[in-house]
Amino acid sequence: EPEGAGARWLASAVLAEGLLAQASGTWRRLKICRNTACSAAFYDRSRNNSGVWHSVRGCGNAAHLRACRERRRGHAGAESGAEESGVTV
Repeated sequence: EPEGAGARWLASAVLAEGLLAQASGTWRRLKICRNTACSAAFYDRSRNNSGVWHSVRGCGNAAHLRACRERRRGHAGAESGAEESGVTV
């Protein structure tokens, strides 16, 4: 049972929940969002424990959009380099 008041109570409650999660084997499902701008803590409810974002619609969508833009930039750079060398892509 958490003890203290205010911040001490909160720290005690978080520690107690962490210990319970460790004892029950659910600790591995407690994760930090892969989006560095977010870094929210979340409980991974995916069937195979593969969740990486606390919100697929928010953080996951932003990550996919960044990756898509990076691929397009890389593809555009490859095309312009090929044109300069006379190679058709």
